[in-house]
Amino acid sequence: MKILYSISPIGLGHATRSVAIALKLRKLGYNITFGSSAKVCGFLGSYGFECMVVHRRVPYFSISRDGVLKNTLLWMIKYIRFYKRMKKIARRLIVDWDLIISDEEFAFGNEALEINKPLIFVSDLLTTNFARNFIARAIENRTNAWFIKFFKRVPLVIALEDNFPDYPNIRKITPIARETNRSREEIRYDLGIPRDKKLVLISAGGGDAGDFIYRYALNAISDIYSEELFTIIVGETKYCAEARGNIKCYDFYRDLHELIYASDLVITTAGKSTIDECLVYGTPFIAIPIKNHYEQERNARKFGYNYSDIYRLRELIIDKINSGRLRTVRNRIGDAVKEIVNYIEEHS
Repeated sequence: MKILYSISPIGLGHATRSVAIALKLRKLGYNITFGSSAKVCGFLGSYGFECMVVHRRVPYFSISRDGVLKNTLLWMIKYIRFYKRMKKIARRLIVDWDLIISDEEFAFGNEALEINKPLIFVSDLLTTNFARNFIARAIENRTNAWFIKFFKRVPLVIALEDNFPDYPNIRKITPIARETNRSREEIRYDLGIPRDKKLVLISAGGGDAGDFIYRYALNAISDIYSEELFTIIVGETKYCAEARGNIKCYDFYRDLHELIYASDLVITTAGKSTIDECLVYGTPFIAIPIKNHYEQERNARKFGYNYSDIYRLRELIIDKINSGRLRTVRNRIGDAVKEIVNYIEEHS
């Protein structure tokens, strides 16, 4: 069976959970080709997967220097144009595949439904709430109504949030995270982290929208600097020159879940995939959402965080770095793969 796995190009969170699923499927003998942006394809290619670059001119969010989402109406208009463009591309591509799996790539999902192509859709988004004015709200209300109809039509939905309705086609399965066979000690040893140091990881995940978190986190750590701390920055090495003390910097780190596992504290924006990996590996975290980014604010709120916590990071770091590890949450990657395999076997 030829499987095309299309992935939303906004951030790398969609790609990290998708590769977790795909690695399991590959071990079971399934051959998967991905479709996404050049950045996502580069990430997936590092795992040995074929990936077609189908997304170009992706409409990314506009974020202020202090982490505030701006110009949501303009983003909505650009995204609608992007979606219509992607529908034409999807229509040409999906006819050559036996099954479509999609992680929030709605153009490919909708076109699969239009031609009755077997479809599995992975999503943590049921509706959105980005609108900040009347015009944007009118557009968003229509879009949200479309989302509800869409999810009713999809044969199998892997839902990563509990707010999805209890339709017979929806399986609520969360969290889904990448796996590792290495211990914390092995990972820390390979990183060169001394045993007597507490490791703090600062990362905005795989996206480009969390620049503010590095500046605020490093300022807070500077205020409480201790010889016991070791800091790793992933994503914005421009801040490394300003930092002092024990520090490592990476422009990109593919297996971020292993860094999360090895860390004693993660400071991040409130992307779902990064939070889920913290939960699975029992690592304390501070999740500061981008202001007005409803998904991140929703994710952060579940754990008692909000945007204003950026101004009390020093206090939070002192508290969390000494709080000990969290009780781990079961990684439900196996449940998700089981549902997918059952669906594939029914449609083979």
